[in-house]
Amino acid sequence: MDSNLSRPLHIVELLSLRGFDSTRPAKFARHWDSGMDFSELVRNGWVETYQCFQNKPVFDDCELIVSFVGDRGTKARFIGVYRVMGRLNGREGKISADCPYKFFWTQPTGISFRK
Repeated sequence: MDSNLSRPLHIVELLSLRGFDSTRPAKFARHWDSGMDFSELVRNGWVETYQCFQNKPVFDDCELIVSFVGDRGTKARFIGVYRVMGRLNGREGKISADCPYKFFWTQPTGISFRK
């Protein structure tokens, strides 16, 4: 039996099969907040908006963000890989008027992303 078949496949190896460059500075983010329904954020396309607004500039030193939505316990659902495009003042960010969580996203720092 091939010894590679008996070892676990790590997420970076899996992403590399789709062109992920592990030499570029990246962060893995598991988004979770008990005050929000992340299933709703995913369904309505608001996860990108959510991850753009941070209390601290946690994504300044990376080019890529591998993004997950937290689930029960230590489980998480992969939602995508994003390229950090720069940082703006959070007040300049665009939040859909129908987003029920926009009051959470009024911090002064924001990150611009492209999936």
